[in-house]
Amino acid sequence: MKTDKYLTFLGIIPFLLLLILSFYHFETIGYISELFYAYSAVIISFIAGTHWGICLHSKDGNKRILLESNLITLVAWFSLFYLGLITELILIGCFLYLLHVEHRLKRNGIVGTVYFSQRLQATFAVILIQILFYINRNFIFI
Repeated sequence: MKTDKYLTFLGIIPFLLLLILSFYHFETIGYISELFYAYSAVIISFIAGTHWGICLHSKDGNKRILLESNLITLVAWFSLFYLGLITELILIGCFLYLLHVEHRLKRNGIVGTVYFSQRLQATFAVILIQILFYINRNFIFI
């Protein structure tokens, strides 16, 4: 297994740890939520940054993706001001949009099938964790 694949899936571990903590430490769920959302914004920023690197080193240097990567990062960080249902929906939307960008990169031959498959798996794992976190935060410990 390649290093990038290890790192991609190791990046999911903090999401899982925060999800588990949210089940057992419901009295601090507000603090855990803030960490969860902040980590989501960090990962969104990191993925958008990889799009920058990919585009800067590609032959056509897709300016649209460069602009989108900046905008999606700003949207993710500004969503942290709300810290509620809207934040969770925005962050999930950001992850899905980044996956859409990666699909375009794959379709244009800029990234390979293996990279896209890895990103697809990681994105859906993170989105599933986000949904479970939302359910736990809003319905289990009321």
